[in-house]
Amino acid sequence: MAQRKKLPSAEEQYQFDRTPKKRIVDCMAAYLLGWEGNPRPTMEDVAKRIVPGTPNYAFYVSMFHRFYNFSDRNGGRYRPGCKFEQTLGRQITRADIEAFVRTYPHGTRDTGITFEEFLLNSPPSPPPPPINIIVFSFILGVILAIILIRRLLNGTLLLKWKSSLVLGIFTWACMEIVRTKGNIA
Repeated sequence: MAQRKKLPSAEEQYQFDRTPKKRIVDCMAAYLLGWEGNPRPTMEDVAKRIVPGTPNYAFYVSMFHRFYNFSDRNGGRYRPGCKFEQTLGRQITRADIEAFVRTYPHGTRDTGITFEEFLLNSPPSPPPPPINIIVFSFILGVILAIILIRRLLNGTLLLKWKSSLVLGIFTWACMEIVRTKGNIA
């Protein structure tokens, strides 16, 4: 899996550096974890799923993996029930891939570290929060914001300043949950 290949060209380095990390994580997660109905995707499958209609995007999917020391065929390598999970009892998630890319934003081809070495030396990533918590926080934040705007328009915002302050703090907290927990990478 972790064979050193030729160094990337200046054009590949440029393309890698200007690609949003979320796109790299999307591609790596789709390729390494697979998805329902396609547990062992090819790079072309990933390209069609992540960037439909883009010609030759499989080249970029391949390039992202080469920057992180992957070679050969790794489609679905870390899917649920994989050999790594059976051996070490640890399921690999998108959060693990996000942590890897966040830790090594410029790739690992210079350091030689592999994804498995990273996994073995890091604690499991916590599972992402359920989407219903994010949706609930957003809805509650919007309702509280509407109450505050209504008080402002009615002229009672300052008259009821203590409860308005509490509503404002809760509104901010709800939106902060949405902002921090709702982001992918």
